[in-house]
Amino acid sequence: AEMIAGLSKPTVALVVGDSHSIGVPLSVAADYTVIAPSATVIIHPVRMSGMVLGAPQTYEYFRLIQERITGFIAAHSNVSEDTIEQWMITPGILSRDLGTILVGRQAVEAGLYQCVGGIHEALQELQQRIAGLPYENMNFTSDEVVRLNKVSIRYGDRTILKELDWTVMRGQKWA
Repeated sequence: AEMIAGLSKPTVALVVGDSHSIGVPLSVAADYTVIAPSATVIIHPVRMSGMVLGAPQTYEYFRLIQERITGFIAAHSNVSEDTIEQWMITPGILSRDLGTILVGRQAVEAGLYQCVGGIHEALQELQQRIAGLPYENMNFTSDEVVRLNKVSIRYGDRTILKELDWTVMRGQKWA
């Protein structure tokens, strides 16, 4: 999730189906997130299956993990850490451990995501963000605009291009 959040290019996430555990941090890490109307997000406390040593240090470690996760989600959404922690321990759905399930519009209204929609809305948002990049004032350190090195293209068994080297310099026109 931190790698996605650290990208310098525009990012748009699309949540479809059931987003569980790491799905929430991964999806809020994008610049903009679209959730399908029937998709769900589950916010639950950090947990572990299998044998766990019941030492105070174990519970402290779980608490620290949970704080990192809630802090990341809060920093990349419009939801406070306190609200996220409350969602994690909401009783009433099977058990106290399950947390909160938000469906489509609920996740947007809660401030977790920006839009209810599908692939069309996600691609439209990404295209708008790409079109809004400031290309005119970018400082390029090279006069190379395009460089292909040893590019090969095959169609079935037929080789169309073999080890093509091609460079387009700033100001050159190709047709």
